[in-house]
Amino acid sequence: MIAGAWCTRLAAATILAAALFTVVGCQSRTAPPPPPLPVDLQAARDTVLEYLTALYQNDYPPAYGLLSPDSRARLALEEFVEAARVGQIEYQVHRATVERLDERRALVTIPQVEDPAEHGFGMLEQDGRWWVILHGGGPFAPEWKP
Repeated sequence: MIAGAWCTRLAAATILAAALFTVVGCQSRTAPPPPPLPVDLQAARDTVLEYLTALYQNDYPPAYGLLSPDSRARLALEEFVEAARVGQIEYQVHRATVERLDERRALVTIPQVEDPAEHGFGMLEQDGRWWVILHGGGPFAPEWKP
């Protein structure tokens, strides 16, 4: 009688172990998600996403307002709007990455949808917030000097 109970427990333990092995063994072997961005770099990325969202919605004045003060001094709103209407680029915004370049600048890099290329948005931290730098190029692919 004791041997029968022991066999039943052994069989149950074997089935449980096999089920656990199957569940653990079938889990995906993907890398863990990257650690969250520091708050200041999260704000830089969010500024670029807000900028692109406004451009995609043809809401140009708010996008223009996210340009650095120096960038706005170099380019009138009317010129910005005209350039934005002719050169739209689709980005995979959910894949944006950020790196700090120095104490006042960061680079937000986003892959393009229709091309294997990516574009880096130069960012300036000034007056307690982040600004998009546009010293050439177009609103959807601003050029800047690091």
